Amino acid sequence: MFLIPAAGSTPLSLIRLARSLHADRPVYSFMFAGLEDGQAPHDSIESMASAYLKEMRTVQKTGPWFVGGHCFGGNPAFELARQLEAAGDPASAVIVLESMPPPGAAVPEQSEID
Repeated sequence: MFLIPAAGSTPLSLIRLARSLHADRPVYSFMFAGLEDGQAPHDSIESMASAYLKEMRTVQKTGPWFVGGHCFGGNPAFELARQLEAAGDPASAVIVLESMPPPGAAVPEQSEID
C-alpha cells in the first residue's frame, strides 16, 4: 500500500494507520518535495503523482496497486490512480480519507455506491 500524507505533514503522520493494517501488507509513504532545504516543491498534482509513480516502481514493478491519501493527499492519490490506469496497470484500490474530489472528477451518486 502506498499512502500520501496530508499537506505539510510527513509520512510519520500515517504511522497509526499503517500499524493498524494487516501485517502481511507493506505500507509505504511519500515525503512532499520542498519540505527540506534545497528541494523545490512539485508544481502540480500531476507532476507529484508522476514522481510518486516512479518511486513506487522502484519498490514494485507492477500491480496490484493499493494507493491512498489523507486530506490533500487524496488528490495526488486520485491522480496517481488515473496515471496507473492510463498506463494499463490500474490500481486495485484507491483509499481517500477526509478529502474532497479534485475539480471535474466523476463522483458516483450515493445510489451507485449502495
